[in-house]
Formats: sequence, structure tokens, C-alpha cells
Amino acid sequence: MEKVFSGDDRNSQKLPPRLGIVLSVRSSYKNIIIPEGFDSNNYVEIIHEGFSGHEFEASKIFFDHYNIERPTIPILNPEFKNPLFLKTFCEAIQNHGETKIPEGIQGISKVFNYYIDSIDEKLSREEYLDFDPKSKIVQKAMEEIASHMAENGNPWLLYEDAKNIVDNILGNKKHSQSLFRHLVSEGILSEDVIWDKDDNYNEVIRFSYERFSDYLITESLFKLHFESGEICDLFKNGKPLFQLIKDEPTCWQNQGLIEALSIQIPERYGQELSDVAPHCANFQSVREAFINSIIWRHPTAFSKSTLTYINNYILKTRKPHDQNLVFNLLDAFLQISSNPNHPYNADQLHKWLFNLKLGVRDSLWTVYLSRRYNDETSIDSLIEWAWFSDVKETIDDESRRLYGITLAWFLTSSHRYLRDRTTKALISLFSNHLDLFHKILEDFIEVDDPYVLERLFAVAYGCAMRGNDTENIAILAKDVFTWIFEDGCPPPNILLRDYARGLIECSLQKNGDMNINVEKIQPPPYTSACEDFIPDINELKKDEIRIKKLCENSKAATEIYDSVMGFEDFARYVIGTNSDSFDWSSRRLKNSRPTVMERYLNFVGSLNKDKKNAWDKFEYHFNATKNPIISENNGDFSIIIEKKFSARTIKKYENLLLSSLNSKEKKIFDKYVIPYLENPHKYRKDDKKFNITIAQQWILKRVFDLGWTEERFGDFDNWMIILNNRNYIRAANKPERIGKKYQWIAYYEFLAIVSDNFKLKNDYWGGGQSSLKYDGPWQLNVRNIDPSILSIKTEPPGWESDGSENNWWFTEQYNQKEPNETDEQWISGSNDLPNVKALIQVTNPKDCSEWLNLNGIYNWSQHTDSDEIMHKTKRELFYIIHVYIVKKQDSQKAFRWAQKVNFKGRWMPDPFDFHTIYLGEFVWSPAYIGTTANGYSEWKLGLHYANNNIPCPIHNPCVKYNWSSGGL
Repeated sequence: MEKVFSGDDRNSQKLPPRLGIVLSVRSSYKNIIIPEGFDSNNYVEIIHEGFSGHEFEASKIFFDHYNIERPTIPILNPEFKNPLFLKTFCEAIQNHGETKIPEGIQGISKVFNYYIDSIDEKLSREEYLDFDPKSKIVQKAMEEIASHMAENGNPWLLYEDAKNIVDNILGNKKHSQSLFRHLVSEGILSEDVIWDKDDNYNEVIRFSYERFSDYLITESLFKLHFESGEICDLFKNGKPLFQLIKDEPTCWQNQGLIEALSIQIPERYGQELSDVAPHCANFQSVREAFINSIIWRHPTAFSKSTLTYINNYILKTRKPHDQNLVFNLLDAFLQISSNPNHPYNADQLHKWLFNLKLGVRDSLWTVYLSRRYNDETSIDSLIEWAWFSDVKETIDDESRRLYGITLAWFLTSSHRYLRDRTTKALISLFSNHLDLFHKILEDFIEVDDPYVLERLFAVAYGCAMRGNDTENIAILAKDVFTWIFEDGCPPPNILLRDYARGLIECSLQKNGDMNINVEKIQPPPYTSACEDFIPDINELKKDEIRIKKLCENSKAATEIYDSVMGFEDFARYVIGTNSDSFDWSSRRLKNSRPTVMERYLNFVGSLNKDKKNAWDKFEYHFNATKNPIISENNGDFSIIIEKKFSARTIKKYENLLLSSLNSKEKKIFDKYVIPYLENPHKYRKDDKKFNITIAQQWILKRVFDLGWTEERFGDFDNWMIILNNRNYIRAANKPERIGKKYQWIAYYEFLAIVSDNFKLKNDYWGGGQSSLKYDGPWQLNVRNIDPSILSIKTEPPGWESDGSENNWWFTEQYNQKEPNETDEQWISGSNDLPNVKALIQVTNPKDCSEWLNLNGIYNWSQHTDSDEIMHKTKRELFYIIHVYIVKKQDSQKAFRWAQKVNFKGRWMPDPFDFHTIYLGEFVWSPAYIGTTANGYSEWKLGLHYANNNIPCPIHNPCVKYNWSSGGL
């Protein structure tokens, strides 16, 4: 580098061609190292946060390497993102001969003293320097070095000066046995060079860890200049320490010392730096140092002045760069949130956030979550640790509770991916600790953000489905009944009601009678008078006109209007303006006469087993038709559809049905059932449509009533619009506008109100056989997360071409015996096919349990280089396995039939497909029972395409569980 930068080139900003330079600069000194006005186009700045975002993985590796027990709380303290500090900390524990983090090591001062003590203890041993450990030789050496640095005003000493200072403490010894050499060897001191104004360099000694250096120098400054009196006297104009903070540029130049002062003044004297030096309270450098000190200082070093400074100089400032300052403050709060001994832990965060109004909170906290998530911050670390850490079961109860409160506040987020992952993390953290989650839910029961409360009830339901603590499930379920259902008016949120009801149903399933009025929870509708929530349609129209006028000068507000009232996806596919897909009719639950179709459906649903058998035969013969006949006349085509059976045959089955009916049923049959069967399309029109414009107008008004304003959310929502248009478009896991969050809240509220007051539309696509009664949101496809399962993603068996990453239930690989054979030879050969038995009978290696694969598609594909894909035939082999059960008396008949049939074409009954039921709800829940009662039959007769029907009922023992991962 001397040859490159010689002469005038040393001061040039330009490098020789084809040469780059990388500088590693501590952020505190960026303003010093990078000259003011330096063109940012001439360099690329990358902020390296050490292990930030990966503290857990890093500490796991370091602790395992040094044989230290892993901590039982998440590693969020910023010290552990620094590789050098993590190494130093682990070596300090090892030097002390301990195997776990000692209690009481909190705050940077304690940590540094612990580290120095560990070096003292190590070097005092006979095999090193053999001195009396009580003499604290290393500590004295550090104090002497720091004192001389403080006097000189530099964070370094000339090599020879430092060597002489250190070696004089223990006495002159040969270099290999000197204290100086061992301190360098231990890494507590490091050698360096500096350049003077004459371009000469000098060898110097520094403390290896900059923050350690700042800490020791600051400590020495107090010892040098403060003997008695008031600490504030040291910082008055003309006093020694005033020169460190006399103005903003000076504070930036001494930023490391300012950070150390912000820690040691509160720890030593119980005041803030702003108390002893008020003139610098609003300096940007001082505010940043204060925020950093929150996570570095000891938990006892906080006072009323701390809160005053936060309120007056961090939260109330409104300069453009202040938002980032507030975000840094929130980062700091998260890093100490699960510490039970810290005054600014999650309880304080909860108190502050809970007392803010929804709109105000979202403009600060929820915007912060979206801005900082996926940026390797504590937000990511908290979620990942709770979800995946293998030591989270060892966390103490109080830390777990605080941790849960912090995660609960993440549920305000409009970032769907963040919100979903937080939900799963909470379930993972509390599935075996429902008593603690009970306390958290109780703390949030009055929160004014439906987004939070809805998902907390999802967590409660998930924990109940997954857990075996029946006692605490019952205790929580009773309180949920009291909070939500006892007064007969549950909150108008269709998903919250579903989770709360599911939790109670789960408790009833696991515990039996709970001594509650079960009729109040099942099934809906509940009580929410329509008139109390939905004003007159003329009033809604006035509100729409008023809001539309507000949108004229606001892109973000216009996006809300277009999303709800226009032709965007939310209006078309969520509310249902596209193809009139809203699920509700305009017929009231009370005081509305049943339509012909309703009478028809009620008639069919009321039949007992024998009558239903007679009905099925009649209905089949009545509706069966021949293949359509297409005729052409002078270019005009017509389709003729004729009944398959004669009128005489149809009448025969009608009479058989009538003979089983009573007189009342016969009247209904003649008056309503036959007319409906003869012209179902006519009577389907009787199902009056809900005026979907009312839904749109109500939701639009509700968004603004919840607190959306241009001032609060315009900038953020505009950013979301640009981001999603550029990157995400329709992805399910996308970050969303705050306006979109309020749209979802309003939508779920509106559905709850409508479900309490209106009837569902008739199910045209179900053949007219489904119930018209609303039982739960699984009927509407509005459920958006399965809280009973924590798996991130599953792949179809055998999707990997080489089988190298297959699951334990698919280990069979295909090895072609004759790789040189032609395609024709390969297709016709069968001696190298995979073993079918090995695919059906499998063993879980974790517990050696044996399983049978009852359904699966197994695929093996030939490896093909990317360059060959377009030019070479690719060989592929697949098996499809279906298992069917027949009744014992039918087994021989079914086997003989199966030997003669070609099963190609997948015409046999497939597993029933569930996509709106949670995995934990299978078999027992109202959702499962209600779904299987409509169109699901365990025993079926398959229809063969060649009219070779199955001769006996068969049962497919599998069901298909589908749930979109949403990017999880």
C-alpha cells in the first residue's frame, strides 16, 4: 500500500485503475473516517452487524466449543453479535473454570470486570506467571494503561511506553515470562501502527476491543478528575470533561467515550448524561449513545430521568431522521424485553403500547415492525428462537411470560408473513405452558386491536389442540367462555369467535362437562343486532361520497377506496363482487318465510335412513338423463337432453317414496319438492341476493373509523404500494398497507354481524343437498392459518430427482442396472424396478416405529444437466399407491374383480380433500363433523369408465389435508 499511495497520491480520493480498498470502520467513527462531502457514489457502504440476526446460532457454536451450558433465555444482548466479544466472554467463563454463565453478570461493566478477573485468575497460575491472585495484577495493568491513555487524550500508547508501564507492575522478567507479552498473547492488548504528520509510522498498543477501551478510559477520567462535589461540575465550561462534549462535532469525534459516559454516569451516580450536561441533551450523537446505553448498562442504573429523557428527546422529536432514532429505541427495548430484572422489559413495553390508541400505535409500532423485519434484527431472532430453539423448554417462567408479551405485540403487524410466523412461534413457546399463556391472554383481553386479540385466541386454540395439560385447558376454556360468550354478545369478529369456540369445544372433548352453558357457544348465530352496527343505506352512501372526496389528494387513501369499492382483488375475491360470490343472502334469520328451495332442502334433510334410501332412488331416476343429442339445421345447432328413464319407471320409484312418507311430508313433496325438481333454476332465483354494495360501503367507512389518516399512514402505505407492485404482487406472504390491515379487520367484523342476522345463500354447486345453516367460518373459506401444526413445509414424496433428500417414508431409490441400454430397452425392461414392499412398509428412524404408507405418488427422474435439458430425452418412473378396505364378507369377490380390472385413469375413489379444517380438528371437531356430513361417505361404490363397476362398497382409509403455507 505504501507503493500505491506515495507522494501526492496519499491524499487523493481516487485509486489506481483495477484496484479497490475495503475499510472496516466502527459506526461510531464513520463521521470521522469518511470526510464530510465525500461523494457516496465513489464507495459502497455495507453495514456488517457481526452475528446480528444469528446470535442464537453463533452463541450455540461458541458455547458448545468452550463446553459452556447454553443460556435458558434468548441471546438478544448486543454484546453477543460481536464475534470478538463472544469469544472474550466464553474465554472469561473458561478461565474461571466454570461451565455456565454466572448469575448477576448483567451490564457491560460487570462483564468487563468479570473478563479482567478471569485473565487475572488464569495468569496467576503456576504454569503462567505464578503471582498472588489477590494482588489483581492484570486489573492494575489495565488501570495504568487506561490512565495514561486518558492523560494523553489518545486511545493508544507508544509500544515501548506501554511495555514499560505493564512490566514495571510485576517486575522485570525475560520477555517470554513478562506480563506485557502474556496480555498481548491473551488478546487483551493488541499491537498496531499509526502515522504521524510527517508520514512516519510508530508502533503502538491498544486495547483489542474498542468498547472495552472506551470503558476503561472513561473510568480513568473519573478517577483522574473527580474527587468530591457534584458530578455535573466536571462537565461545566472550563472543566476537564467539558472538552469531550463542548459541541456536536466534538461529541461525534468522541462518540465511543460518549457511549461509555452514558453507561457509567447512570451506574455510578444515578443520573443521565443529559442531567449533568444539559447543553448536549439534544445532540444526535448523545441521543444515539443514550439508546445504546439502555442495553449496555446494569438494570439498576435507571431513574425517573431516564423516562423523562426518552419522552422529551426521543419520542417527541419530529425531525426527518428521528423516526430511525425511535426505531433504534424500540430495537433496544426488544433486546432487554425478556429480562425479568430490567425496568424496561416487556411489562413496561406492554404498558406503553396498551395505553396508545390503535391508530397512534400502528403509526409508530406497526410501521416499525414492517420497516425492521427481515433486516436481521431482534424481531427475527425472537421469532426464530421461540419457534425452533431446542432449549426453550428450559427458560424460566417469568422470562417465558415476558417473551410471550413481546411476541404478542408483534401480532399488530400488517406484514402477513411476520404475523403468521409470530403466531406459530407463540404456539411453540406455550403449547406446554398454557397456564402462562392464560396470564398473557388476560393481559390483552381489553386491547383495542382486533388483529392482536384474534390471533391470541388462535394461539390459545392451537395450544389446546396440541397440548395434553387438560387441567389448564379447562381453566382457560372457562375464562374464555366468561370473556367471550357468557353475556350472549361475543365480539363481532368471525375468526375470534371461531378460535374461542374451538378452544371450548376442545376442552369439552378432552375434559367432558365443564359446568357451562354450552348452548351459548354452539352453534352460531350469536347476538349482534344488525341495526346497531350497520346504518341506513343512505347514510352509508353519504359516507362513501365523503371518503371519496378525501381521496382526491391522497394516493394511499385512493388505494383503500379502489381496493374496497373498485375492481381490485380485495373487492372482487374477498368481499365477492366478482361473479356475485358473497356467501350471504338478504333473507333475515328472523321473520323471513322459507323459499321453495329451502323447503326442498329441509325436506331432504329431515328424512330418516329408510326414507332417504327411497328418496335417493327416486331422485336418481328423476334426474338421470341420456347423453346430449346435438342437431344442426342450416348452420344452427341445438342440444336435446332426454330423460334416461321412462315416465313409468320414474313413477314407480315416486310411489315407493310416497309410501314411506306421512301425510305432512306428502303435502310438502307435492307442493314444493316436485316443482323444485322440475325447474330448480327458477327457484334458485328466489334466494335473494345480499346488496354487496352495503358490505363495501360499511367496510370502507370502518377503515377510517379505526383510525386511518393520511398524516399517520400515507407515507408508509405508499411505500407498501410501490414495494408490492415491484416485488410481491399477489404473494400470500407479502407485507401489506395499514389500510389493508383495517380492511381485513372490518371484513371479519362485517361477516360476524351478517352471520348473526342473515341466512347463507343456497349451495347451488353442491347439488342442493347442503345445509343452509351457518355453522362456522370453515364454510366460508375465510380461515387463514392452521394453529394446530408448526411444520414449515412438506414436499410430495420423491420430488427430488435423485432421492437424496427424500423423507424417511420414502427411502427407496431407483438404480438403473443397465445404464447403456436404449430408451426402448429401458421401457420394456422390468427387472430393475424399485421394491414396492419397501415403499409401503416403512420405519421411522427416530423411534423405530413401523408404518404403512396407504397413499402416495413416488417419482424417480433421471439426472439431466441444464445444458442437455432441451436436447436429451429424460427418463422418468413413478408409482401410485392407493389402499382400499373392503368388508370381510366381500373380500374374495372384490379380489377376483380387481384381478380383471385396468386401474389406469385414477377412476377409483380418491381420498376426501379437506382444505378448511385444521389438522388438530380431525375426527372430533364441529368443523370436521359438519364437513363430513356434507358430501363425505366412508363407504363408496366406484364407477368404472368401462362400466365395470366395483361389485361391493369400498373404503379409502386416507384423507387429504391441504393448507396453504402462505410462504411459511
